Amino acid sequence: FAWYPITEAKTGDGGRFTTTATAVESGFWRAEFRGAGDQRATRSAEVASTVTRSAGDVKLSHGLAPASVRKGKTVTHRGTVRYWTGSRWSKVANRTVILRVSGTDYPCMSDTTDSQGKYRITEHAQKSGARTAVFRRQGDYSAGTSPSHEVTVT
Repeated sequence: FAWYPITEAKTGDGGRFTTTATAVESGFWRAEFRGAGDQRATRSAEVASTVTRSAGDVKLSHGLAPASVRKGKTVTHRGTVRYWTGSRWSKVANRTVILRVSGTDYPCMSDTTDSQGKYRITEHAQKSGARTAVFRRQGDYSAGTSPSHEVTVT
């Protein structure tokens, strides 16, 4: 069993934060602060979440590199699209995934999934902000979005 990041948020005054994530798998979640400077790391209690699925529900993984670039330099986004068959997760082949930058969809930054459901989107980063992979409703497949990741452009 391994924990992995779903979304990130910056704290405001008093260390408070707000973030939203849509569960695509039943399991547990928690909030975690990794520590910074003289501030110690801490994490919340674990909370259980149960997801009800329908055939055609979609989930996307999303990773990117690098997370910090100079303006105009390349950031590569990679991930996989899967759909719920009613009994298991299966690959989504030959379907379009687009990139969302700071809440705006960019259809010109897209890729078509291969036979394994994998996509690769190349971005010439222009501004800092959140990046999300987006799968729009296509045929019998529901719409879906990936976890969000921050890119810093200098």
